[in-house]
Formats: sequence, C-alpha cells, structure tokens
Amino acid sequence: MNIVFINYSLYGGCSGVHIHFLANALQDRGHRCFVALPVEEDDPYYFGTPRYTFLSVDDAIILLKGNAPLLKDAVFHAWTPREISRRLTTGLARLARRPYFVHLEDNEEYILESLHHKPFAQLEQEAREGSLVCNDAFIHPLRYREFLGGAAGVTCIIKALTRFVPEGVPTQVFWPSCEEAFFRIPFSHNKKVRQQLGLRDDETVLVYPGAVHAANAPIIDELFRALPLLAEQGYPVRLVRCGFDKDELLSPEALEARSRWGIQAGHVAAKELPHLIGAADILVQPGMPGPFDDCRFPSKLTFFLASGRPVITAPTNIGKLLRDGEHCLYLHDSSAGDIAAQIRRLMENRDLARRIGENGRAFARQHFSWERAAAAVESFYLKWGFPHGK
Repeated sequence: MNIVFINYSLYGGCSGVHIHFLANALQDRGHRCFVALPVEEDDPYYFGTPRYTFLSVDDAIILLKGNAPLLKDAVFHAWTPREISRRLTTGLARLARRPYFVHLEDNEEYILESLHHKPFAQLEQEAREGSLVCNDAFIHPLRYREFLGGAAGVTCIIKALTRFVPEGVPTQVFWPSCEEAFFRIPFSHNKKVRQQLGLRDDETVLVYPGAVHAANAPIIDELFRALPLLAEQGYPVRLVRCGFDKDELLSPEALEARSRWGIQAGHVAAKELPHLIGAADILVQPGMPGPFDDCRFPSKLTFFLASGRPVITAPTNIGKLLRDGEHCLYLHDSSAGDIAAQIRRLMENRDLARRIGENGRAFARQHFSWERAAAAVESFYLKWGFPHGK
C-alpha cells in the first residue's frame, strides 16, 4: 500500500525520528512510504538514510488532482493533530477521497495549557468566542477534537493517550524503538569523547539530550540544581547537554549550576548521539506522575535503556513498567535532592549500577522494536483504512 505521513514541522524532534524509522520499517515490509512536510526538509539524512520518499505538499496535490496512481488508495497519517498537520491531512485526504489516521504522542491539551497559562476549558470557550489567538504549531482546542472524531483510527505512543480519542474511533498503541547503534555501545565509557569534552577520569558524567520547553522546564531545572548538591557532598559530577535551553524558563540557581557543572555540546547530529551517550556513566530522565508525563513516551528512554547505562527515571509512562532496582532506579519526587540521592546511590554501588545497566538493555531488547511497531501499524491500516477489502 501507499502510506503518506504528514508531519507538523521539520524533522528535528521526536516526531521526525519516529516517522523516519517507522516509514523505513514499513518500506521493508513492502509498502511505499512518503513523508510530507509543511516546509522543505533541509537535512533529509538527519536520522540516517531514508528508504522512503519526501513529498512536498504541492507535489502531493498535483498528483491527487491528476488522479495519479502513485497515491491511489493511499493511507494518510497525520503525525499529531496539531493545526498544521490537521489542515494538510484533511485537504489531502479529501482530494484522494480516502480516510485518514492520526497519531498522538503527547497530552496536547496540557501542552496548550502550558503555552497559554490557562485551563483547557477556558481555551475552548475563548476559541468559541473567537478571542483566542491560535498558533498553528499547536492544536486548535475545538478543531482537534473534530479531527480525531473523523479519523479512521488513531495510533497512540502510550495507552494513556487513548482517553483523548472520541468514543467509537479505533485505536492502536505501539512503542517506539531506537537505532541499533545504541545496543552496540560498549559498557565501558567512551574515553575519546570524554577527552574531547575536557572531562576528567574521576568525574561521573551525565548526558541529557533534547530541548527545554515550557512543559519540561520544571523537571530540567531540578536536574541542573542537583549538580551543586552533589559537588557539596564531594561527588564530582558533570552534565553534558545537547539541544537548546530556553533560559527564561529556568531559575537563576539552575542557570548558575549549568554554567559551573554543565557542558553544552550544542547541536549533535543523530548519528553522533550514540558516541555521546557512550561517554556517560549514568542517565537521568526526571519526571512526575501527572497530566504531562503520564501521557508521553520519552524517546530518550529507549536509547537510555538500550545503551547499557544505569537509568534513573520516574514511575510514570513507560517507567511504570520498569522494576525499581532492577531495570532502573525510581525517583520519588524528581526534586534536586531526590535526583542527587539516586545518582549518589549509583556512584557508591558500582555493582548495582552495572546490574541495572545490563537489565535495562535486556528490557529494551525485549520490548523495543521498529519492526514490531510497523507490523502493528500495518495491521491497523489494513483493518480500518480499507473498509471494502481493497
């Protein structure tokens, strides 16, 4: 079958990496995949070699209006219900006279609340009144529910997201995976990268990739503020960051801690990330059970676990399926003191750190697979995207 993924932005974030590997895996299963973006992709090899085809929105419209067989009986899959992808998907599906699917990877309502600092019910009311200024990079509080309600099916990255799907709309949950390179990272740390970063042999190294934004800033603030606590207790720790922070979202204490004990690696190409993760001793994904973390699947956790490093995380989202003390160490409240205590515990018990790293990798190998994800999505398409048995 022909499958058209429609993303709301460029490839730089989690949406891009998920589309890339799922599309490649579906190509390997004999399907023809296309990725349509609202703007031209400036780095199509960011996540590796695409075996699918990039398709501009204009080209897709031309093909559909010309009744080209290339997109005949295509499956259209909107990657999240944000306004840009909603408009593109409904337009293309209407031209093709085909049903569409939608993917959920976050609690979009909570993200919109964080953006506007207002409860979602108030945002809905303002949208009805026409007083809400909407950003197309996020959901529209009214249109997104209509969009989900009109879908042939909704895929979800974690089961908790299915509660946002209107009754009667089929759902399919699949977990993401990561590149095989993360499973091949040696258990011993990458000395070459550590030397390049100016790290001492006696320093315990943490690595945290990804951007700081309104929804995750509070927990990253706590991660930064854990560093001086460890230093005061005589535990030399450095945090290597890649990605970019919105400094205005962080406290003065966190900014000072980052300046003194952090190293900013800047933009790191996806293919280089396994080398950077290989320089780490411990990996921390802080979080708190609640409306944001419960409804997401942090992509970092797939390669954190696959790397064989001991992982510290919270009992939320995929973390709830890990066993504390076996696959990871649990955080209790993700405060700076809590994060520092769990890091210190691993620094003081190398056998525990080694065992957790090994068990975490085994968990990742057992549960994370793009091939299995592609098989599940393929079956979902075939069941709900072709009602006449095509």
